[in-house]
This record gives sequence, structure tokens and C-alpha cells, in this order.
Amino acid sequence: MHGIPPRRNLPNTDNEGNRTQGEAAWASNHLEQEFQLVWPKGTSQTFRSTMVRTGPDDYDWNVQHRDKEGEWVDMFGLEYKRQPA
Repeated sequence: MHGIPPRRNLPNTDNEGNRTQGEAAWASNHLEQEFQLVWPKGTSQTFRSTMVRTGPDDYDWNVQHRDKEGEWVDMFGLEYKRQPA
């Protein structure tokens, strides 16, 4: 579905040495990702992202993190629409 496997591991390292690793999975009309950002000193934080297709070219996207009690808390969200090139 959507040209990628149903579940996929997504490692990445940026130019400051921060490493991001996690999994993404398609479920019906949305993409769910849970990943950890690991800083060079070895500390890490877990995040969750959901992208929902709300129309042929419309998407809602949000990112959450865990608070001190372990509950998911919204960090930010976006609504966007694909435009033809």
C-alpha cells in the first residue's frame, strides 16, 4: 500500500550527530510513526507522529512527546494540501 512496506524501520543521523530511529506503519488512511531522538551524549526522548489523509490532496499531521507521567502530549500539528507542480 502507498508504495512502502506496511511497517518500516527509519534510522537517520543529522549533521550534529543526533540519531533518530523508529518505525512507521500505514493503517487505513494514516501513517503512524513512533521514534526516538538520541543525542550524542546518549540521552534520548520518544516521539509519536500521525499523518491522516483527509482528502485526495489534504493531510492533517501532528507530533507528540511523552510527559513526565508517560502520557502523550501534543507538541504541534499542521494541515496541508498538496498542490500540482
